[in-house]
Parts: sequence; structure tokens; C-alpha cells
Amino acid sequence: MTGEEKRTIIEAYVHAFNAFDVEGMVAYLHPDARCITIVDGVVTCSVEGIDYVRSHELAESARCSSRKKTVMECYERGEQVVLELSYSCVLAADQAGGLKSGDTVTLEGIAEVTFIDEKVSEVAEIFSAPQLQRKTRK
Repeated sequence: MTGEEKRTIIEAYVHAFNAFDVEGMVAYLHPDARCITIVDGVVTCSVEGIDYVRSHELAESARCSSRKKTVMECYERGEQVVLELSYSCVLAADQAGGLKSGDTVTLEGIAEVTFIDEKVSEVAEIFSAPQLQRKTRK
């Protein structure tokens, strides 16, 4: 698989993510895909298997009224593709820890993407501490 083919798949996956198209996302995943998210050194998500990834993404999609991942840089490192990215999400409902509907959470970090059989087999996202912008309340 060429680097260009990998980047094309990643772009389509990110586009599906931003559009809340969970089925579009999982179409690019290997059946045994693993997705891991680490925020500020803490594993906040670890799911394995396409059905678990689908369930997780459906639940996560419901938490946001809008969301966007932006790939700022993309390069190959051995067999992996590394993305430098930013992520923002406007919360759709109040969350644990005092987060409120309408608050915006922003993360910056990297994603390490691995492929098997021309499908994404692992996405490991590593973010620094989140930034929070509170919705103005009256």
C-alpha cells in the first residue's frame, strides 16, 4: 500500500468522522481494529473490534452537537502514518465533571495510524490536556 493510498483512506475516515457518519468510518476499518485515546497521559478510551468501535463512535457522536478533526500535518514513520491534529467538540448535553451543553472542548495532539490488508487496524490518539471554552450563560 502506498503512502498516498493510506492518506486517501485517512482523509475519507476523518471526513466521515466530522460528518457523524459512523458507518462511513467503520467502512475503512479492519475487522479487528483497535482505537485508543490518551488525554494528558490517561487512557480515556480503548476499544477493539469493529463492532465495539461502531458502538463507541455512536455513543460519542451523541455527546456532540458538532465536532471537527483537522489534520495539520501527515507523514509516514515506518509502517505508521502519523497525523498532527486538532479536535473540537461542542457538547450536546451536560456531562460529568461540570461540563455543560454548549461548552466547547478542544484537544491537540497526534494520531498514529496502522494498516493491515489495506484497512485501518489501529488508531492511537495522544492528546495534551484539553482546553475548555464555556458557553456564555445568562
